[in-house]
Amino acid sequence: MSVKRALALTLVLLALPLASCAGAQKSGSFPYGEAYIDSHLTSDYWIVYKSGQTVECRRTDEGYYYATGSGEQMTEQLFIKNGEEYTMYEKNPFFAVFAEQPVANAKEMAESMMASSLSLMKVHLQMAHTLKKAGSEIIAERDCAKYTTALEHSDASLTYWIDKETGLCLKSAAGAMTTFECTKFQTGGVTLPEAEVFEYGQAYIDSHLTGDYWIVYTSPGATTECMRTDMGYYYATGSGEQMNEQWYIKNGEGYTLYAKNPFSGAYNESPGVLTKEMAERAMAATQYMNMHVVSAAILQKDGSETIAGRDCAKYTASGTSYWIDKETGVCLKQAQSAMTTFECTMFQTEGVTLPAYQ
Repeated sequence: MSVKRALALTLVLLALPLASCAGAQKSGSFPYGEAYIDSHLTSDYWIVYKSGQTVECRRTDEGYYYATGSGEQMTEQLFIKNGEEYTMYEKNPFFAVFAEQPVANAKEMAESMMASSLSLMKVHLQMAHTLKKAGSEIIAERDCAKYTTALEHSDASLTYWIDKETGLCLKSAAGAMTTFECTKFQTGGVTLPEAEVFEYGQAYIDSHLTGDYWIVYTSPGATTECMRTDMGYYYATGSGEQMNEQWYIKNGEGYTLYAKNPFSGAYNESPGVLTKEMAERAMAATQYMNMHVVSAAILQKDGSETIAGRDCAKYTASGTSYWIDKETGVCLKQAQSAMTTFECTMFQTEGVTLPAYQ
């Protein structure tokens, strides 16, 4: 049987509804059903299998690890538990370190990927009602029950090697052709791989810049200033005396917007109340603060320097340099080649007071 035909058979079987094996589960003739897997695969696990490409996944109390690819060309993802949520890091074959990925649903993504990685190892469930015991064998150093079945209207036979401890299928074959095979399966005592992770990602900023701040940036032809306090936010941008100023003042659960006309000096209150998310989104200056995050995976450490009186780590990639505040993870300067694109001239993280807004 050709590889193409064997893989096609596997895909067909994966597409069959799980309901087709419901009768077998009720009769008890086949012991390794979905309920068996759920009740026996309860601890940490580390699985590696090959099916055209290599897939590796690990589950621990600290988080999840998922990698897929071929040979040295592996894309790796780490999901590290952070309170009730997870932070996602990714490394592709071209990057030297893991970089944080700013996704809002990292927990759901991690659990979905783990479920997907196990779906192939549950391929036998579709044929459970026709399986016949054919002995026992060792696969990936695990004691497995061997089951076979014949497909209707076909000369092909299917064979599954099912781990007796967990009920997962560790190998499947269509005729003499192996469609996938597990090469490592460990339960208990699993740790996530040691990985070099870029330190100053969005999670670092969020956990280290938690209070007041006052930051001023200059860029060619413009100045940007923003403040955050318990009272609200202040944002100003412009050049020289022509500054557009906005205040987002806390008002119950929301915020009231005040704006100053740079020509008349008059203050205007906007009708309605903004949500906190709307106020934070309007703080466009914060784009400078995490400008380095998107390039995190390719950044190379390039020493330390002082920017705006603060100790910064300097990183460089593809001709662009970033100076990152070590205390908060905020980017204080960016330069492309010899040209500075923006630079912080003031950064204060305590004792901040918003300017008067009327």
